[in-house]
Amino acid sequence: MTGSEGGLRSVGVPDAVALAIVMHHAGELADAEKLYRRILMVAPDHPDAVHYLGILLHQRDRSDEAVELIARSLELLPTASRFNNFGNVLVERGDLEEAAAAYRRSLELDPDRADIHNNVGALLNTLGRHEEARRAFEQALAHDPSHVGALANLGGWHARAGRHGVAASFFMRSLEADPADAESRHRLGLAFHAMGELASAAAVYEQWLRDVPDDPVARHMAAATTGSPLPARAPDGYVARTFDAFAASFDAKLARLAYRAPALVAAAVKHAGLGQRSGLQVVDLGCGTGLCGPWLRVYAGRLVGVDLSARMLDAARARGCYDALHHGEATAFLREQAVTWDLIVAADTFCYCGDLGPVAAAIAATMAPTGLLIFSVEAARAGDTTCGYRLHPSGRYSHEAAYLRQTLADAGLADVAVEPAVLRQENDQPVSGYVVTARPGPASRSQPTERG
Repeated sequence: MTGSEGGLRSVGVPDAVALAIVMHHAGELADAEKLYRRILMVAPDHPDAVHYLGILLHQRDRSDEAVELIARSLELLPTASRFNNFGNVLVERGDLEEAAAAYRRSLELDPDRADIHNNVGALLNTLGRHEEARRAFEQALAHDPSHVGALANLGGWHARAGRHGVAASFFMRSLEADPADAESRHRLGLAFHAMGELASAAAVYEQWLRDVPDDPVARHMAAATTGSPLPARAPDGYVARTFDAFAASFDAKLARLAYRAPALVAAAVKHAGLGQRSGLQVVDLGCGTGLCGPWLRVYAGRLVGVDLSARMLDAARARGCYDALHHGEATAFLREQAVTWDLIVAADTFCYCGDLGPVAAAIAATMAPTGLLIFSVEAARAGDTTCGYRLHPSGRYSHEAAYLRQTLADAGLADVAVEPAVLRQENDQPVSGYVVTARPGPASRSQPTERG
């Protein structure tokens, strides 16, 4: 018997497992993993140690090992909680049908668990089975009327159906159950905005900001609804949290909105004369789930995606189109990389940036002499802004065409074209935007940079 095995036996395996779980919940993942493995040396079939080691390995991006361990723990001791956890892991891996089977088995073992019904509803929504999802959320509330997740999810379901007043009532119930729930605060503000009740939306965000002064979502949305102060761009934390929150359902949501930005940018690339070119250095700024990746791949010798949302990058990675994916902000990325880009695209990325001067300068400094920039933005009417861009209560920016031309020219870009386009449908109304193309001007062509 080794010293560690003897120590565990003297402490007792149950106490060691309990300690490992406490460490795990506290975020001490490396130490918790060591302890789980020591426990399994002594008790290789301990179901809790096997199960929670699997959960931990999933958290450490070792999901293949994780799935094997969790599946083994289910063979050792099948419980509703373990099947529920297995479903959660499978959802995050994108194995949705397998996740559905795990949740069904969980409910067979414990049909009264509100959290499992809520998880089933979230999965059904992702699968596009929206009526079944609504029934699952309602079933969760039948078992626990104050379940925060089910209240918020059912509010989101009604918001997507255009019933914003009903949605607001569910978000308010969610906040009664948990006044600190940030997601319900954000969604309640958006519901008031959709109803045209901007004063009520502003009150939600301002109260949130008083409660949590450093929250980037509260800060940005308070500015968006009140108009003051006007930030130059959305905080990184706002963008990351917003897109992390709906990464799993992002593509399906955009399909419902008839989202056209990637197709419009693709058409602009083709129109610009890149149809016969390949082997290019290509960067996709704000790549999201990688919707632009498949058509950019045909031009790229090397294709790089950049995004602030780690969960969006996980989805982009699953597409298999990108040679590299970087977690970070676009302007900082361009400044840090010693690469000359042949093609730079940004499909709707700059909707979260008002002042485009810094990113335009970074783009101009890193483009090849024959390079091409293509991006889309939402359109502001001429004279509708005081500085060429406007922050809307949605949290997104729109830009005037004249501002776009001047800002790109000031950065040293030339051949600027600003073409009107419909980017998507929202509340059954077209969202007007621009598809912008530009090339290096004489000043930027003279700036040497290292080829990547």
